[in-house]
Amino acid sequence: MNNMNSIKRMVFVVGLMGLPIVSLPACAGMMQDSKGAMMEKGETMTKDGSMTKTDKKMMGQKDGSMMEQKTGMMEGQMAEIRTGMLAGAGSHHAAGTVSVTKDQSGHKTLNLTEILVDQVLDGRVYLAKNGDYRTGIELGKLTQFSGTVDFPIPGTVNLEEYDSVVIWCKKFNVEIGRASFGKATMEAGDAMMDKKEAMMEGKKGMTK
Repeated sequence: MNNMNSIKRMVFVVGLMGLPIVSLPACAGMMQDSKGAMMEKGETMTKDGSMTKTDKKMMGQKDGSMMEQKTGMMEGQMAEIRTGMLAGAGSHHAAGTVSVTKDQSGHKTLNLTEILVDQVLDGRVYLAKNGDYRTGIELGKLTQFSGTVDFPIPGTVNLEEYDSVVIWCKKFNVEIGRASFGKATMEAGDAMMDKKEAMMEGKKGMTK
């Protein structure tokens, strides 16, 4: 019996010796490494979140800048307040579109668009009353007879007093062509300009 007990003890001891031995400091180190990895992962996620917020902020600023640029472009656009079709007088040829535009600063311009006019030596462009250049105001000399030509309108000119445009050759004292602004067109242009100015004032009030 004693021999049997001794043999059993020896087998038990040998079995224990075969088991892997892990020291407590090693376990603590493994746990610390695992915790550090988790913290780094958390920090990475936080950084990713911060970048996302920054990207959104940058996108918002970009959108705001684009909106401001678009608004600036809209403010710089010309509003058409008068329009008519150019036609030749007598045996002379004249064609194209005549319009008066006004920008947000109040500057007015007479636009001759896609015109084709007989070339004359001394053609002058007038804002006229009832198609009579003598009752109108001269805006300038016509030196380009095709394409698009613009003539600034003095700020002192009251557009309500003029209803037509006349191209007159001073040298030969003859009319080359004219365009009339219809009453309905003039009233619609005034109403459109008033509406646009009111909208711009409303936008400025909202911005403030």
